[in-house]
Parts: sequence; structure tokens; C-alpha cells
Amino acid sequence: MARQVEAPSTAELFQDEILAGQAAEIEAVIAQAHGDPRAAVGALLVQLAEVERARREAESSGSLGYRRGTQPPRPVRRD
Repeated sequence: MARQVEAPSTAELFQDEILAGQAAEIEAVIAQAHGDPRAAVGALLVQLAEVERARREAESSGSLGYRRGTQPPRPVRRD
């Protein structure tokens, strides 16, 4: 008896082409926005690093019981 193998879906057959098309769209957007895709990627990496640094700071302060924007307002001292 011959075994029947499930045929891959159309999306699976064209996955490489779909990904290549998406990459081309991303490159076009970057080129349009910044001119040089490499410089744009560098700028995006810098932004990502800043976001990650801020996230680490928030997690660190969260472990101490302080999170940005979630702290109760401090009472005003009137001496």
C-alpha cells in the first residue's frame, strides 16, 4: 500500500517568496524614510537598545517596588 503524504498548503509552498516580498517591502519603507537602509537599520538598533535599557530599568525598579507611572503620589510635606 502506498502512503499518502499530506500536500503542503499554498502558503507553505510560497513561504520563501512571501518572506522575500515582505523583506523587499521593509527595505523600501526604510529607504523611503531614511534614504540609506544601512543607516536606518543602525538608527533602529540604537532605538531598540534605548527601549531595552528602559525596560531593564523598569524591571529593576519594579523589583524594588517602584514602577514608573504606578507609584502613588507622594504626600506634600508642609513644615
